Amino acid sequence: MKNHEVIFAALLVFTLQTTMVSQLRIMGVIPNLILVVLLLMVLLLKDHSGLKFALMAGFLQDLFSAKALGTNMLVYLLITLFFYLFKEMYFGENRISVVAGVVIATILYHLIFFMTVIFLRDQYRSIGVVLSTAGLEAVYNSLSALMVLPLMKRWVERESRR
Repeated sequence: MKNHEVIFAALLVFTLQTTMVSQLRIMGVIPNLILVVLLLMVLLLKDHSGLKFALMAGFLQDLFSAKALGTNMLVYLLITLFFYLFKEMYFGENRISVVAGVVIATILYHLIFFMTVIFLRDQYRSIGVVLSTAGLEAVYNSLSALMVLPLMKRWVERESRR
């Protein structure tokens, strides 16, 4: 993917996350569309556009909603590197792999974010609350991923024909 396409994708997903998706709150949990699209980019694209997307989307999220600049960028970058490392061994393009990847990514997101917030000496919830939220969000993100997967596959096919 070209740089301007990654920037556009990050802006689009961030805008959707902060406007429309944030209204889909169930039991206080919002699906993380940025994380879902990031994981699908890592699993479906052959290049390393996921790294650029992680940095751009994380920067936007930090810029507009985080107390400390760089926390979401760091979390998304670490998750992206984790999935690039294990992608060839464990993850494919089928629905089961996508759901497993989304569950793992969601739990990693919350654990890394929890450790980062502790390191920054900020107030945060207990680890039990974090994991219960992560579990509910993992289900929500998995359902979101299953809805976004066909769109991403079509987009990747169109990109590969160029």
